[in-house]
Amino acid sequence: MPEDSSETLPLIMYFINEEYRSLHPTVLQKIRNKEFDSEKLLRVARVNKVSYSFSKKFLELCPDLANQEIKSNVNEEESHLTKLRNTLKFVTSLFSNEGIDFLIIKQFKDLPYKTQDVDICVRDFQRVLRILKDKGTLKINNSFTNVTFKLHLGFPHYQIKGLLDLDIYRDIPWLGFKCFDEEFLWMDPRSVNLYGTKCPIPNYNADFLSILSSSLFTGGRLNLLDFLYINSLLKKNLNFDELLQQTGKYGWDLPFTKLVSLMGILHQIIYQSDYLPKFIRFPYTIPISILLESIPGPVNHRATERPLSLPSILANIAFQCLFGYFYIGLKFHG
Repeated sequence: MPEDSSETLPLIMYFINEEYRSLHPTVLQKIRNKEFDSEKLLRVARVNKVSYSFSKKFLELCPDLANQEIKSNVNEEESHLTKLRNTLKFVTSLFSNEGIDFLIIKQFKDLPYKTQDVDICVRDFQRVLRILKDKGTLKINNSFTNVTFKLHLGFPHYQIKGLLDLDIYRDIPWLGFKCFDEEFLWMDPRSVNLYGTKCPIPNYNADFLSILSSSLFTGGRLNLLDFLYINSLLKKNLNFDELLQQTGKYGWDLPFTKLVSLMGILHQIIYQSDYLPKFIRFPYTIPISILLESIPGPVNHRATERPLSLPSILANIAFQCLFGYFYIGLKFHG
């Protein structure tokens, strides 16, 4: 269960989100009065992937109150971000020179954050793997990733000396069962400046659906970084007719609508309240009723396209319902 973050969340939000900071200026006084536990703040910020943004802004606004742990966190994550910048430069240069269609996915979130790998979706999967092997990359093999790959729960990832690992996907990557069309991800990609490198990423609609579905179907939890990014995308005049057409095709349009509504309710409570109820914890656990209502549609759609054995179906469902969040932490160890 996520740690109780109802007390720490307002303090973290003050430093990482300008809108929240403008609505809750009195939070700074709590900081000035030293009404905070820096160890807990960093712990909650790290598990929600906002520790760099939090620490960086804390140093900027309250340099006299920043302890060594906060200062060290900034230095450590800036060193990691340098490796991320180099990885993105390598990928975009290599794939562009080779004429490879690719998208950097799940990486652009408005705020800089530490990541263990770079997720890339490609059209010509086998050719990309050959190119990477020619460049001396090393495929990561361990018992956990081998099992997930054989059960169609994940894709291989590759190591490059001095860079972050690369996860290469040929279709929607985080589900054993598709929940929207692969081509939807590729429609009208946008180009963004990602840590100093111009990178292609999905359009607003596809980005919104991919991140929301990833949180829903892989582990059933939503970290604070993704919550903030989802709400920023909701301000981009998303085409909900398209989104409902995609989710309806795969049989999870109703839980999708409920989840979007829930995001709005959480946003309202967080931004309009000075004190948060204890049930608002991040990473936020998506209600099991929404998760269970979401699964049958993609399962039925997959069965009509390509029948699976009962063990494969159960493995996919178990992975999505119970073990998805382990994948994030364990796929690099085994």
